[in-house]
Amino acid sequence: MELQNNGSEPHAGDALSSELPPILAGASLLNVSITQPDTLGDSIFNSIRDAILVLNRDGTIERVNPATVSQTGYAENELVGSPVSILSGGRKYFAKIFDRALARDILAERIETHCVRKDGTRFAVSLSAARVFDPQTGSDRIVCVARDIAKRKRLEAESRAISRIIHGVTTTANLEEFLKLVHSSIKRIVYAENFFVALIDPETDMLTMQFWVDKYDPMPAPLKIGRSLSAYVFRRGESMLLSSADVKKLIETGEVESVGTDSPIWLGVPLVTLSGPIGVLVVQDYENSDTYSKRDMELLTSVADQIAIAIERKRNEEALRQSNERFQLVTRATSDAVWDWNLETDAIWWNEGFGKLFGYLPEEVGATVDAWQERLHPEDEDRVTEDIHRHIADGKTNWASEYRFRRRDGSYAHVIDRGYVVYNNEGRPVRMLGSMMDVTDRKRLEDQLTHQALHDPLTKIANRALFRDRVDHALKRLSRNSISLAVLFLDLDNFKSINDT
Repeated sequence: MELQNNGSEPHAGDALSSELPPILAGASLLNVSITQPDTLGDSIFNSIRDAILVLNRDGTIERVNPATVSQTGYAENELVGSPVSILSGGRKYFAKIFDRALARDILAERIETHCVRKDGTRFAVSLSAARVFDPQTGSDRIVCVARDIAKRKRLEAESRAISRIIHGVTTTANLEEFLKLVHSSIKRIVYAENFFVALIDPETDMLTMQFWVDKYDPMPAPLKIGRSLSAYVFRRGESMLLSSADVKKLIETGEVESVGTDSPIWLGVPLVTLSGPIGVLVVQDYENSDTYSKRDMELLTSVADQIAIAIERKRNEEALRQSNERFQLVTRATSDAVWDWNLETDAIWWNEGFGKLFGYLPEEVGATVDAWQERLHPEDEDRVTEDIHRHIADGKTNWASEYRFRRRDGSYAHVIDRGYVVYNNEGRPVRMLGSMMDVTDRKRLEDQLTHQALHDPLTKIANRALFRDRVDHALKRLSRNSISLAVLFLDLDNFKSINDT
């Protein structure tokens, strides 16, 4: 193999690890190190970053490279001479791949499994093995290559969790169900036996738990924000990973006060929307001090972003639901005809009051604004339609007009119609909502009172007030148009006696 020099010394182990399949690289290196001991083969064998183990036929470890030592936590002398099951926690899944390697001359397939470190922790590996002939002893050896894939597995698990949470934003029925999904998703990656999500009401400064899981403390009732660790994260608006020593310093400086059971490690992240922080997400471990890392903090920060989005969405949905519910109640309670006009499609919606007010059956109401316009009185149609379209074109919001509207029986009702224009973010009118009030009876009464005020109740002849009103109008017209004006005065003899009787 020829290695290209790019200005720095190439790392032989890196080249073999990246350009050859792991098991092929391990087998090749073993052959080189066996045939050329203490030379280039040993140097490469010791420098490769994948863990390489050489086993005899009964599964005893005969040789390991430094990467095996660093990945497992065992010393070399603790591994050499031990059965390979030491790295599997006594489980038999290692034996299966070794048996296949012994039975074949070809390379064994790679499997993904777990190795167990000296401290008992497990880490994911990509494991493969092959049979290699040792010419010095005339016997076969098994070369096992284990590549640490813990980071890759972690990334895959994080991706699945975030994807599941993002999907849950739109599919869960309510906030409680969504937070249960969040908890079940992240506890597969991060220790979350002590986990809570709290929201803060900015108007009351009350901290309310929305989801709570804890080994020792019961869920607290809503309480003032105060100076708890959660309040500290909320005020700072940034994620914090705190040890017991960090918390002690914050308490000594008066930044926080102790609330609940103390823990050796505490991780809190704020829930932040475009309008600012709205709450916190917290995990903690009461037994161990090294449970969480900065990587965990980054993951939970991403999760918190999705929670904040979900909370804002759920709040908006609830506000919309309540608004729609109130709207429906109002439209049912009022005797007015309530309408909703889509200015982009000309579709119009009417409440039940329209049929009750004007006598139309549901199938006769009409679904477009044309049905409304066709029922305007011919003398009012041009005035009303021009007025409403001019109002919208001028960018105004509130509109009102009084006109006559045809009932189902052909008669006309006097109505007062009021509307409100809704504009989108670009300033384009998209919707208009309003209501029609039947004022026929009021109009009739007003006309009656006006007639009584301007006419003699007995003879029904115009009285002096109406006469003066007509003369005033005539004089104003005369001043504008320079026309002639004549007033005819008739005196009826003895009319007073008739009028008095």
